[in-house]
Amino acid sequence: MKVNAIAIRYARALIKLMGTDDVVVKQNMEVFKSLNSLFEIKEATDILKSPVMPLKLKADLLALAFKKTQTAPAFTRFIDVILSSQRVQLIPEIFLAYKQQMDVHHNILHAHITFSGQVKEEHERELKSQLERLFRKKVEVSKSINPDLLGGYVVKIGHYLLDSSLKTKIETLINNAAAVQEHT
Repeated sequence: MKVNAIAIRYARALIKLMGTDDVVVKQNMEVFKSLNSLFEIKEATDILKSPVMPLKLKADLLALAFKKTQTAPAFTRFIDVILSSQRVQLIPEIFLAYKQQMDVHHNILHAHITFSGQVKEEHERELKSQLERLFRKKVEVSKSINPDLLGGYVVKIGHYLLDSSLKTKIETLINNAAAVQEHT
């Protein structure tokens, strides 16, 4: 998901305000998750995104999310700025931008690997290790299964796509054979 430039600026401001200490980051992530959960409730989302709803009502709603977590005063002030700037609707994007900025800071990449079927854990670990060596970063992996691949796997990291599926190899062979026949 592409993140709004304004959300990125807010995320960077939060990092400057609170730093990158692991304990602080973990605490901030928990607060963001709690705030984000409000946006999963239609009625709460309608209130938070509405330009005509009173700021006090929005502040009270956000305060409910703060009660579930241990919130640093600086983070509360940060949310107050977002609220007073009428940017509450950006909280989910700011959360995503914050996570992305922390991943950059901690040298972490996210890879999604689609396998053709069940794979041994040993094979997954080896593939993850190869990706970490290739990109020289820590790689966090999510995975899925797509039997249409016929065999092999497809790795997606950001804009990079590594397709090592049997389906693609067969399609390439067919296309190459067709190209050779056209030229003979």
